[in-house]
Amino acid sequence: MLKTVGELTGGTLYLVAVPIGNVADITLRALAVLANCDYIACEDTRNTALLLSYYGIKRPLFSLHSYNEQARIPYLLQLLQHKAKVALVSDAGLPLVSDPGSMVAKEVTAAGYNLCVVPGANAALTALLGSSLNPTAFTFLGFLPRKGKERQAALQKIAAAGQTVIVHESPHRIASLLQELIDNYPAYNLGARPVCLARELTKRYENYTRTTVSELLNLVSAREPKGECVLVFAAADKAAGLPEENNGTDFRREEICKYCQEHQLPDFATIKKAWCKAAAALNLGTNWEQDEELMTTAVYNYFTGMKIKLNAKDLCSRYNQYKQQDIYRLLLILKEIVEPNE
Repeated sequence: MLKTVGELTGGTLYLVAVPIGNVADITLRALAVLANCDYIACEDTRNTALLLSYYGIKRPLFSLHSYNEQARIPYLLQLLQHKAKVALVSDAGLPLVSDPGSMVAKEVTAAGYNLCVVPGANAALTALLGSSLNPTAFTFLGFLPRKGKERQAALQKIAAAGQTVIVHESPHRIASLLQELIDNYPAYNLGARPVCLARELTKRYENYTRTTVSELLNLVSAREPKGECVLVFAAADKAAGLPEENNGTDFRREEICKYCQEHQLPDFATIKKAWCKAAAALNLGTNWEQDEELMTTAVYNYFTGMKIKLNAKDLCSRYNQYKQQDIYRLLLILKEIVEPNE
């Protein structure tokens, strides 16, 4: 059977999906590639050896993990140059997705060699489907940065996302992540947002906890979860109770008006007028004056505590028709408009 699922091509790197827990979750094609390739590059040779042994496969293995990936590239390219058929696997699921291999894949294609994906099990998509949250549009963030501006940018994406967000997280850091989201982004009402904790997927003790962020925080604070975990967050607009078609601009405008009133700041109309005037003074064109969604998001981010540089980066990623340096210049003027005495 394993020799009838298609011939392998020399000078090709095969990205092969392996099980994420249940050893039966591997395709016939993946087994055929592993059984008939010349070499297998592994995140951990011990784990891969166990999988191969289960299926009676013996092939030459070599390590390729996050600490030696760069150093392994010349060796792997040399193998491909000699028409070798090489498979790349991670410890679980698809390689490259929150796992080593992206640098290798880039260099392989740049050198003109073939790259072939052999699809299969994936923890993020399994968790998404099992969460019962909207699977139509989603963002996968993988493992979040541990600190600094990069972490704040990732948390902001979770808080403000207009689509479902999938995150890998260590079980002992889940409580602190949920607490950080609730404390740092109060305007998004994150405590009430639907979330799903998917744990030990495809294994004997597989479990889905479908609840809200606040309730999940209570649960994991009382009893720390065990095993490999995936968090799936509902979209921001859903949690805010907005209609399906609402893009969030009205919600942000209302929150800005409330904030200005509570803190005795210029009202929304005044801020909008000053924003348009500043855009014109900087010769940025009429699009800036007409794009109320951009302005509303910029002001909302500012009032929720986002630093100016991070705000500019976030806005540039959302509205890529604008230059980050131009957004930054406008945000500096915005700061003077809403906080003239600072």
